[in-house]
Amino acid sequence: MDLRLTFNEDALNYDRLRPSYTDELFDDIIRFSNLNSSKSALEIGSGTGQATLPFLRSGSKVTAIEIGDKSAQFSRKKFAEFKTFKVINQDFESVQIDENVYDLVYSASAFHWIPLFLKKISDTINRCCGKFTFFDTMILCMGRKP
Repeated sequence: MDLRLTFNEDALNYDRLRPSYTDELFDDIIRFSNLNSSKSALEIGSGTGQATLPFLRSGSKVTAIEIGDKSAQFSRKKFAEFKTFKVINQDFESVQIDENVYDLVYSASAFHWIPLFLKKISDTINRCCGKFTFFDTMILCMGRKP
């Protein structure tokens, strides 16, 4: 099995149980990239959309690239009210990215699943916009020592 599709097997529970990100993180990224209704963003490895909604709420157009068919379909339904949202159900390595279309390229907790990520993202940023951010969650278990 392709490990990149692991989370695709149960999109509903993945969406329900996956940790989210802080509002401050999204606020900083949106402010940095000046996203608004005249701008567009490209999300790489969107999964079920844990990092998608804040960018859609900014008014910007969001195109999500997601390899998992169940996750892509889940996101389409989840964000159906946003006419500015589109999902490309394909792996990032083979997607052809149009030049000068996106004002921001971002990836949330997905970059480590993509072979040759840095090479492909470098090419994408150079062709697209020059602005890129990626972020991840870290689970800290705190408790008493035995």
